[in-house]
Amino acid sequence: MTTANGNAPQVANNGGASKPFKIFISYDSREDEAYAVCHHSNLKRTSITVEITLIVQSNFRVHTTL
Repeated sequence: MTTANGNAPQVANNGGASKPFKIFISYDSREDEAYAVCHHSNLKRTSITVEITLIVQSNFRVHTTL
């Protein structure tokens, strides 16, 4: 969600919860730099504790032979 000026709204806290806010990021080894930028940006720009979990694409690909 973005505001009228195009900026995402800031989150001041995690609703007072002591648990970290969970973020799931899709990871493809062919796009390693994109993951690194996303990970760094999430850690740098948040004011709350976050837990980043990778969803590794290769773990979900079906390997078939014809």
